Amino acid sequence: MITIDPALCVGCGKCVEDCISDCLVLKDGKALYRKRCIKCGHCVAICPKKAVSIPAYDMSDVEEYAPETFDLEPKRLLRAIKFRRSVRDFLPRAVEADKIKDVINAGRCSPSASNRQDYHFYIVQEGLRDFKRMIWDSLERQLEGKVNMPRDMLRPVSRFCDMRRKDPENDYLFRNAPVVLFLESNTELDAGVAAQNMELTAVAHGLGAMYDQYLSYVTKNNREALQFLGTHGEKVLVAMLLGYPAVKFFRTAPRKNTNITWK
Repeated sequence: MITIDPALCVGCGKCVEDCISDCLVLKDGKALYRKRCIKCGHCVAICPKKAVSIPAYDMSDVEEYAPETFDLEPKRLLRAIKFRRSVRDFLPRAVEADKIKDVINAGRCSPSASNRQDYHFYIVQEGLRDFKRMIWDSLERQLEGKVNMPRDMLRPVSRFCDMRRKDPENDYLFRNAPVVLFLESNTELDAGVAAQNMELTAVAHGLGAMYDQYLSYVTKNNREALQFLGTHGEKVLVAMLLGYPAVKFFRTAPRKNTNITWK
């Protein structure tokens, strides 16, 4: 449901022209909502008179565009992207709740197919010790029972467990990160876009992050861990380690030449 205030609407037609669902029309010089839409919010964003609202959303969350606080210098943004690194060693320092909320908010505000916004975020911080125990114990049981595991997972997971048996303090799978963030979604592309925005926001806060494919896999296949999170696991697409880096980088890393085809 979209609400249009006729006292504010000037009939400019911008919302009608931009509507992907064709659910708005102009009648008697005013925009009218005529059928169900995907609630993408473009009509709210494009209206010059703030005449449009969507009651299903918290409209106080909408911010007015201001170039001085919204716009980014392109070269500086590109340098920030080039400089970010996957962090594999974290300081034993707690991450502030407001920074974690900003990281999640970056994921929440990411684009999604048909505006599904079907994200669910799981933050493991206070219960991380118990969660680690579940994961490590489960892996040992799987390896002992020779549970069928994809070859690309079996070899590294076996190595992780071997390292931990030799040194119980070895936390290779979690890298001593103080926070583990899981992202659940129905669409891999949506999850990937959201995760990238979340990582960049984390970096802006001075945090480090690492996508942990192994942890994502073992969590999805661990019933106890899934019960701990409160999810069924079939949609857990991203596992991200989060914390303050224990390493310092001095420059960007080299990359392959870009493959581009111009037509």
